[in-house]
Amino acid sequence: MNMASTADHEILIRLEEGKHAILPNPMPAMKVGETVRYLSYDGQVTMRFPDLSPFRQDDQRNTEISGAEPQQLLRAGKFDSRCFLMLQGGMMVGWDPNGSPQSGGVHDVGH
Repeated sequence: MNMASTADHEILIRLEEGKHAILPNPMPAMKVGETVRYLSYDGQVTMRFPDLSPFRQDDQRNTEISGAEPQQLLRAGKFDSRCFLMLQGGMMVGWDPNGSPQSGGVHDVGH
């Protein structure tokens, strides 16, 4: 895992039971203008935002970001997220409405 680039918030995603990509609970308090980087010891992180994204100012829905680089928070509000990990062997695990609804959470971004 590359720790070279730092961010205001380094959010560690945990792999549980070989199929769940778990965000910290509680999530850190975040504000517009701060940066966030998602990382995991278990694989490469992808965060998907089914509605609006805190990392975009437009109204594009169902967007995703890679966890590799710090991203700046651009919008305040509460944002549902879905978390995925690409494991070492190439298998993707994470959010699924039936099999892994816990692989996600809410990003609460203040002003």
